[in-house]
Amino acid sequence: MIDFDQILAAAERANAAYLDATDKARTAFVTLGLEFLGQYQNASHQACLSRDAENVYLSISGTRFSQRKFGDLFSDIDLDPIDVGEGAKVTAGAYEGMADMWEWARDIVNDDVVWNVEGHSLGAWRARYTPLFVKPEKIGMLHSFESPKGANREYWQKYEGELASMVSVVNGRDCWVSWPFKIINDWAVHPDRDFIWLSSDSFSISTPDAWPGGFSARDHDMDLVVKRIRALAQSSKEAA
Repeated sequence: MIDFDQILAAAERANAAYLDATDKARTAFVTLGLEFLGQYQNASHQACLSRDAENVYLSISGTRFSQRKFGDLFSDIDLDPIDVGEGAKVTAGAYEGMADMWEWARDIVNDDVVWNVEGHSLGAWRARYTPLFVKPEKIGMLHSFESPKGANREYWQKYEGELASMVSVVNGRDCWVSWPFKIINDWAVHPDRDFIWLSSDSFSISTPDAWPGGFSARDHDMDLVVKRIRALAQSSKEAA
């Protein structure tokens, strides 16, 4: 059974990670009932670290286009392959700089913790690289909201076990879930596994091969994703 309350909590954290002013980010995470541990921020990366009584959460921001953080855009479009071993490849723009982000996070909390990671868009793209920086036994819940493609088939096969906890969510016909387009990049793919496909008033379970593809920029909207997941969480409670 799908735990929409858990997915909603992750979606709200991923959405709050977009707030670039540290005070506003702290307020948002505290409002969610979390202890705010800090914010990582540079020209092409942003993330927030928080915790509750049981878990530590790294929430990675997506592309901060409205904040004119153009470094994020370069991360989106730098699709050069980076070999991460055994034929596995990831895209350079999303990958580069992540080691520094993880070093920052580890400096704040004990590295012995279990890491729960979520993100939207570019943030989800980067969340999917968690196995490159975290030992398998230290990976907790992973939530990917509207992620573009970001690795080749060999990557998804290599880290299938480490990514077993990952919940992926696609909203409507989001065009950026199809990024990078095959005409531009023919090796980056989504993992061959189920994802939650949100519609205006419901959801279904789909796979990358079955999904008809995206053409809507409007569906690439974390506020809308949160709204739809909240409605599903409420419906689940009413049906219980």
